[in-house]
Amino acid sequence: MQRTANLRAALAAIPALFPASIGGLHARVALALESLSDQNSKIHIALAPFYADRRITKRVPDALVIANMPVPVHKQAANEIEWFNNYRRRSLAKDSKIEAGPFLLTITNFMQSFTAPSPFLIKNNLVLNESVSQPLSLQDIYEPCHLHVFVSSDISSLTQPLPSDMLPAVRVLDLPDISAVDANVASSALIVSTSANSPESADVTSLIARLENRERIITDLLHSISNACTSYVLSSRAYIDSSSSFPTPSSATDIIATRKEWSRAAHTEIRDVLERGLAEFERRAVWWKLSFVIDDLQQIGETAVLRNFLPAAEKSLIYVLGQLSSLRPRDDPTTDADELLQIPKLPTTATAIDLARIRIAQDLLPNMQAQAQKLVLRTFFDTQLPIAVLAFAGWQVEMLQISGYAASAFALLGLVWGFKRVQSYWDGLVSAFARDVRDAAVEAVERSEAEIHSAWEAKVGKMRSRINEQAAAAEQLEKLLQ
Repeated sequence: MQRTANLRAALAAIPALFPASIGGLHARVALALESLSDQNSKIHIALAPFYADRRITKRVPDALVIANMPVPVHKQAANEIEWFNNYRRRSLAKDSKIEAGPFLLTITNFMQSFTAPSPFLIKNNLVLNESVSQPLSLQDIYEPCHLHVFVSSDISSLTQPLPSDMLPAVRVLDLPDISAVDANVASSALIVSTSANSPESADVTSLIARLENRERIITDLLHSISNACTSYVLSSRAYIDSSSSFPTPSSATDIIATRKEWSRAAHTEIRDVLERGLAEFERRAVWWKLSFVIDDLQQIGETAVLRNFLPAAEKSLIYVLGQLSSLRPRDDPTTDADELLQIPKLPTTATAIDLARIRIAQDLLPNMQAQAQKLVLRTFFDTQLPIAVLAFAGWQVEMLQISGYAASAFALLGLVWGFKRVQSYWDGLVSAFARDVRDAAVEAVERSEAEIHSAWEAKVGKMRSRINEQAAAAEQLEKLLQ
């Protein structure tokens, strides 16, 4: 009893740690918990054709439902076997379900459900779910079921893999003559022999023995849960250890290669896009226009420089960080966003590129405008205006004997000297501004690379912690099953 209680506790911890889509894990856990808690719970069996026609494979459930009849079918009155005749005439175009109970038939668009007084179903408390066609993938298999029975009439089907290796399953081979079966074939599948005209003469002893072993069915179900959890943990650890990154729409990309590719594209953008923006800023704020555009330098800088400051690189960075935020193992078939390892998303913060852009807008451009205003005013008041005043005064004072022509030339010289000073200083300021912007861009790229790496490390740390919890739960379950 204590072992059963421990098993139930270990199973109850599985849904909170593992995605539901690992072979219908949560549904199988619910089945196992129900079976462990109630010895009289129903055992659900799925029967599906496997490289065989359903007209042939339907004979197997036909033979099962009349197995262990106290009185042979052919000796019973028509009203006593009416339920069997109705079940035998079921439509092959719809899935069917049969369980023990007073005879009742319910038909929907896709399903035909029977309850019937079958001694075999009553004794073993079984529910048979019969599929209309061969399942092609895990999603096409009946769920939840304790055991999946794949029925075939062709020996060559033994070489074909089952739709899923995660679920407890058994192959059944329906052959005309059981006595002539090779030992290797008998070890690969349960051998039965049915007849199209006489279900009573069918030999399904091996399958009956398998379905009557309730303890084995539940044990196999528990082992399939344990194996699925262990496999998931191993593949997740291998995925992390190999530094394989996140899934992209087309393929899985290595995180190191992704970071290098992003860095290459960002540096290319600095060369091709940012340099063009700096050239536009220099053209629109040329020195001889300075007096006219000095109040618009901030706007010019925002239009020419900030709009060209790594816009594509920032979008790619946000995409990469978003992919890292929703990182999940490659073999996890989960598509529901709520099941993406159930790890909290990374906090939303400004990127290094955005911070660099803010620094340019709030520090470099205002400082550039202030320096331009200071340059224009100092040039005018310290150079051009004093020289012009001296030239005019010398022309007016007779004792200095300066002609009007000489005074005008002297004043013009001061004006040109002032413009030369403006050009020299302004070109230096523009060059320094361009250098600071380039340095800010390169630093932003380096910080963004570190940001990608940090996001990866943070996600890996959380995933490792999560995987360790999953491993502990899987090991506990496996230990209890030994």
